[in-house]
Amino acid sequence: MDRLYFYGLIYGIGLFALISSIVLSFIYFVIGRYLDIVGCLMAFILSLFLLFKFTEGKAKRDLK
Repeated sequence: MDRLYFYGLIYGIGLFALISSIVLSFIYFVIGRYLDIVGCLMAFILSLFLLFKFTEGKAKRDLK
């Protein structure tokens, strides 16, 4: 059950990063800035990094 929860956490993090990168690119598109593949990738990595920072402590606490 712990392994299933861990996989669910990783899947949720990936899904959140994907959605937030799409939202960020949409915001950049609305502002009028041209966002290429590198910008989308940077937004994806940034959102992953932020989410890992936020969930790192909770995940370590829950897995113990």
